[in-house]
Amino acid sequence: MNHSINPRSNADERSQLEDEFARQHASDTDEQLLSYVGSIASKLGRKPTKEETIGYRYIKSRLGNWPGIMVKLGLLEPKSVRVRRSIADKQKNRSKKN
Repeated sequence: MNHSINPRSNADERSQLEDEFARQHASDTDEQLLSYVGSIASKLGRKPTKEETIGYRYIKSRLGNWPGIMVKLGLLEPKSVRVRRSIADKQKNRSKKN
């Protein structure tokens, strides 16, 4: 099955692809689903968006929210790290201005 989608596909086509993905991957392990998302990231050379990922609804129902999935794949830092880094950057920028 080709799991790529034309961004201009209509909602009915997308819904059919999502439903088909869920049926075909119902017995996949969480690791297999993560691997699938990781393969999309590898192909794109960046984090995939929800819209670029056929099976997003099913994957999210199994693995949790999209940012959490990106963290599990190492494609995004955990929010706590991002927040600490943002605070540190703001403090650094303030000290440079003074």
